[in-house]
Amino acid sequence: MKKDFSLHSGERINFVDAGLLTSDCIARYGFIASDLKQLDRRLVGADVFCGNGYGANILARALDATIFAIDGSTEAIAQATASYRSANLFFAAKLFPFELPRDTFDFVASIESIEHVREYRAFAAMLCRAVRPGGRLYLSAPDEDKLVLERMNYPWHYRHFRAHELDDLVGHAGMRKVGAFSTRCRVARDGDVICAYHYQTYGEILLPEGVGDTHLRVYERDA
Repeated sequence: MKKDFSLHSGERINFVDAGLLTSDCIARYGFIASDLKQLDRRLVGADVFCGNGYGANILARALDATIFAIDGSTEAIAQATASYRSANLFFAAKLFPFELPRDTFDFVASIESIEHVREYRAFAAMLCRAVRPGGRLYLSAPDEDKLVLERMNYPWHYRHFRAHELDDLVGHAGMRKVGAFSTRCRVARDGDVICAYHYQTYGEILLPEGVGDTHLRVYERDA
């Protein structure tokens, strides 16, 4: 599969109007922001891969944090840089494989990204290494039990994941699960997608683990 990193490839959100963002997107980043607000200190975080930056912008506006947001699309990063201007938010274009500085970030978010990476094991290991002891990793990916990839006409994903597969990927790097949720962004029956929610309203909350079709899992690195 040849990757198309253009902004309008169909792989990524390409608009910046907050009213057009799907509520599952809002719910995931909104939860991350609320989860981190309890920490009484300035934070350093990363959003990998950030797309056109809408989620990194949510975090930058909500948190006392310096946030580095990375994506493989130069067009998406150009749009993010032009659309979201904040003194605590920095965007950069970088194709994986690359290495983040080790033991550096209080939190790393990677929201519906790992399924786009062929070398997903190396990608997950890199994310874990970047989290400082005591820091958190927020990892989101489609649920293979609800969205069977081989039955979907979806050329941008290399694989979907069962919950235990995500846990195993990061568990070897000293990360322990401290939260597990899901969101619903498609209507599926027996693994087949019937329709997708392209436009939703604000306000959807996170669902319990296994209820929705997309995982959101929270891991903490041993201190």
